[in-house]
Amino acid sequence: MLRFAVAGTGSFASRVIIPGLNASGVARVAALYGRTPERVADTAREHQIPNRFESYEEMLELKGLDAVAVCTPDFLHAPMAKAALASGRAVLSEKPLGMNSVETRGLARRAAELGIGTAVNFTYRSMPAFALAKEMIDSGEIGELISGNFDYSQSNWADSSTPLDWRMTAAHSAGGALGDLGSHVIDLLLWYGGAIEQVAGADSIASGPRPDKGGASTAPTASDNAAFVCDLGGGRLVAFHLTKLAWGHANQINVKLVGSRGAIRLFHERGDEVTIAAARPGESEFSKVEIPADRRVGYSDFPAHHMRQAVRGLLGEGEFASFEDGHRAQCVIDAVARSGAEKRWIPVDMKI
Repeated sequence: MLRFAVAGTGSFASRVIIPGLNASGVARVAALYGRTPERVADTAREHQIPNRFESYEEMLELKGLDAVAVCTPDFLHAPMAKAALASGRAVLSEKPLGMNSVETRGLARRAAELGIGTAVNFTYRSMPAFALAKEMIDSGEIGELISGNFDYSQSNWADSSTPLDWRMTAAHSAGGALGDLGSHVIDLLLWYGGAIEQVAGADSIASGPRPDKGGASTAPTASDNAAFVCDLGGGRLVAFHLTKLAWGHANQINVKLVGSRGAIRLFHERGDEVTIAAARPGESEFSKVEIPADRRVGYSDFPAHHMRQAVRGLLGEGEFASFEDGHRAQCVIDAVARSGAEKRWIPVDMKI
């Protein structure tokens, strides 16, 4: 049973990471760090975490810890992960892994040099329907991937009265919508075997000023929209659209992958079951693909299931996204941002 230290007391850490680790059967949260003492105390009390800290460095000095989960704002991911690696602990990091590919390359290299297990919180890898789609692709069921679309829509910034937070500022967020949403779906394409050679696209800020903590009206500096195309070579193109401004969508992902012998479609809206459908040779319509009963995971059971997959990845006992995977996704994010600035195709170099 791995003893975890968790850095961060935000919504996802409190709703998924901490309870998921504690219910996973393979890990337990033994220490908690956060910037707000009251929130740390409340979270520790709720989840029966015995050790609480107001200093991340002091938490890393605690004896008997096996792993660290970094669940802080984006700009802290790389320095905190680097410090955790230096302490000899396995590291689970929130996505995106860093602010840019220079940071993520350094983390991936250091973890490899030290031989330490790493994981990046790419949630969709744990969802049975998305994992089943990978198995179908890997088995050759749809043939060679030749085209596709990824549409990822949220409405959490659509209302202009929503206060400015760190996710909306370029200094603290690794690319806004491009980094937050893009890292998930870029990882999916790479996980499904899409070898991205170059990208063309852009990210943008379409929303106007909104209230900040001081009561003033301040414009966001991190993107809320992004659109780009990934060239997989040989005429194969996959398109992406990401937005934080889509009224009516709490968190919706819509994926279509077209192969030389068939196609797969995935759809998910927060709180609902993921649907998966396939079209096979000779078929002009999609048919629902049933997820085997023994592989289904209910909404309330997902945190424990997800963290179990991540911990097994840290231990080398199962496949999960590593720091190398986090770096590869970041290379694509950086290339899209550069493409928008330079208005041209940008080659993607994912070397560690």
